[in-house]
Order: sequence, then structure tokens, then C-alpha cells
Amino acid sequence: MNKILGTISFFTMVLALLPRAGVAATVEEDLNALEQRRYEAADRRRLAGPGRDTGDELFYNTANGASLTKAPFVDLMNRVPRS
Repeated sequence: MNKILGTISFFTMVLALLPRAGVAATVEEDLNALEQRRYEAADRRRLAGPGRDTGDELFYNTANGASLTKAPFVDLMNRVPRS
């Protein structure tokens, strides 16, 4: 009897979580699209002159945890490959 209840409980939890898996894919796709738009905007700014529209107080945290001030950030954005 305990095995049957355990199996039913397990499948109930799996079924409850299935809709969230679809939402996660949508959220990931949205984030990827926003990141692409950010790179495209950086590309347009690069053509206008890097750092011209960026305040001196800017700091940027990279994915690996490093914090960049304006000059290193502008250098990083200038090294992003253009598509």
C-alpha cells in the first residue's frame, strides 16, 4: 500500500511541475532575445563612438563575477564580435 501511495505521490508531483518546464523554456527564450537586443544596441553605440553615452559612474558585473568600471566595460563591448 505504501508503494502505491508513494508512486501516486511521485507522479502527482511530476505532473504538477510539467507546466513550469514549458514556462522556463519561454523565459529562457525571452532572456536570450533581450540579451541579443542588448548586444545590438551596444553595436549601434559602438558605431556612434564607444562610451559617449555611458556615464563615468558606470559599473558592470560580468557573468564570472568581475566588476568593471567604464573604461574596461567599453573595451569589453568593443571586443564583442559583430554578427
